[in-house]
Amino acid sequence: ALGPEAGFATGAFSIFLSNFYFGQGPYTPFQMVAMGGVGFLAGLFFFHHENVKRWKVILFGVLSTTFIYGAIVDLNTIFLV
Repeated sequence: ALGPEAGFATGAFSIFLSNFYFGQGPYTPFQMVAMGGVGFLAGLFFFHHENVKRWKVILFGVLSTTFIYGAIVDLNTIFLV
């Protein structure tokens, strides 16, 4: 809703804050970049569109968190194990 830059900042900062509760680890930067990227793409795709269908946003959220977030966070396993 606020654009790509604010989407990235919101995604990365939300993971940073949630990991204070769930526990910080070497995976935290990967999570921050991944969720920031998802927020960036959401801001890029939906920022200037007034009449976006709800199912498109839901589909984007499901697919982006499954594939984009999952792929980047799984790099943690490759690099740090």
